[in-house]
Amino acid sequence: MISRYPGDKSYEEFSKSYEKDFWKAVEYPDDFEYRKDKELYSSMGARFILYKTGKISDVKIDVTFQNKKNYKYSSYFINRLKEFVQNTKWVSAKRSGIPVNSEMEITLFFK
Repeated sequence: MISRYPGDKSYEEFSKSYEKDFWKAVEYPDDFEYRKDKELYSSMGARFILYKTGKISDVKIDVTFQNKKNYKYSSYFINRLKEFVQNTKWVSAKRSGIPVNSEMEITLFFK
């Protein structure tokens, strides 16, 4: 069983749940420039190690904005995503029913 977001029962639920909960708690800055072209996506991702105990380490965040003006908000979004990752009670992966350490990766898309 793969590691997952709390309450999710399948991989399909995984990306929808954490993204919805993250954006409920994080607001866009007032002069953030939203995506105009439906083909261009801006995103941020987090990679981290989830230990079998539930502890998190080695959180690495990448941010990509199609609109270069939004890079001034990089640290704001990086800090919010780090807080979100560290404060979530992720469900550890299991192998043969036994919790194991795992690497996790999540991606969020900007409006």
